[in-house]
Amino acid sequence: MPNIWGENGIYAGQYRRHSVDADVRFFAGWKTMEELFSTIRKEQEIYATVGIFAFKMAARITEVLNSKADMFVLDEESGFILVRNFPILKRWKAIDKIIICERCKTENGKFETTCTSCGANLLYSGKRKYKTERKDIKRLPFFIKIKEHFSEEMIQHLIKHPNGHLFPSPYNEGEPYSRKWAWNLVKDYGTIVGLDSLYNHWFRSQRLMQLGNQYKFTREELKAFSGIIKDETLDKYSKQIQSYTEKIGLDVTAEKFNQLMVQ
Repeated sequence: MPNIWGENGIYAGQYRRHSVDADVRFFAGWKTMEELFSTIRKEQEIYATVGIFAFKMAARITEVLNSKADMFVLDEESGFILVRNFPILKRWKAIDKIIICERCKTENGKFETTCTSCGANLLYSGKRKYKTERKDIKRLPFFIKIKEHFSEEMIQHLIKHPNGHLFPSPYNEGEPYSRKWAWNLVKDYGTIVGLDSLYNHWFRSQRLMQLGNQYKFTREELKAFSGIIKDETLDKYSKQIQSYTEKIGLDVTAEKFNQLMVQ
């Protein structure tokens, strides 16, 4: 497979914090995406399915794992999958302030000066932080075209799981696969296909770049589809809304760009 990370994007055998801003340079192209999911599917079907859902919905892996059947409406006659009430799982609100004792890690009230557990002076060994809870925020309803790559795989999975969680864990009855499982899963993706730096948000960024470059989504349309509200965050994921090569009259497809990058 082509190196879809750029010249310095792979750090074999080294851990580092990943960033779509630095790592993901362009949409890999449908051919590369098909090779990727086809290779992963040979290892295990569920691996590919999780990645396909994350890509098609431009969603976080955790959001995919927590998705439920009643969030999806399949309308084959009209040619689309409607996704509704899909939660955004990274919005938080502060509900209180607390003080963490750096000696014993006990949570203390915001007005405490002495740790209620070990008696340490919190003026010197206390760390103030906000106590938060997740906001109940959902994305606007959005559509996925059936006559598009990987839609059929989504449909088949929806048919297999008509009720409850779409990705129920065999290890925890009634609950979806965990975030830790997903992290190991995506790390394994890279090992399987020979990419040492594949990680969760790659799928999300690939979809947003594809929507912007191929379908000509504007920034506001990408926001409506993805639930991303900050321009800065969106720009990191989508890179450029419309390829400037088209404006200057050059026919440079994603596949062509991939070929040039690995020559």
